[in-house]
Amino acid sequence: MLLRSQVAKHVNGLVNLNVTSKDINQAKKGPFTRFLNYQERGSWRGESIEELVRQSKTVSVLQLHKDGYWINIEKAVAMSAEQIAELCRDVQRADNHVEAPPSVAFADELERLIGQMKLGN
Repeated sequence: MLLRSQVAKHVNGLVNLNVTSKDINQAKKGPFTRFLNYQERGSWRGESIEELVRQSKTVSVLQLHKDGYWINIEKAVAMSAEQIAELCRDVQRADNHVEAPPSVAFADELERLIGQMKLGN
């Protein structure tokens, strides 16, 4: 429960405050959802998130890329994920676990996904 509350505190905290409009939030959700769906179905072919954005048929997603906002979205998502992964590892260190607890497995999986997305490259 400690991990869940700590992650929720970070995700909902001022550092991670989301000040974008509903339209932008909806537009940026699509490529991430598509990536996760490809992962779940086993049909991901190594595309970066940016490649999925460029392949999008959604005008608002393409506009985010064209206007140069997409790179900032990628950087913000990568930074937030890194902070959450570090928080998970801090929880593990504080608990002095001999075995890797679920928090470390979550951090490992999060870092794996961020790496596969090639965020901010």
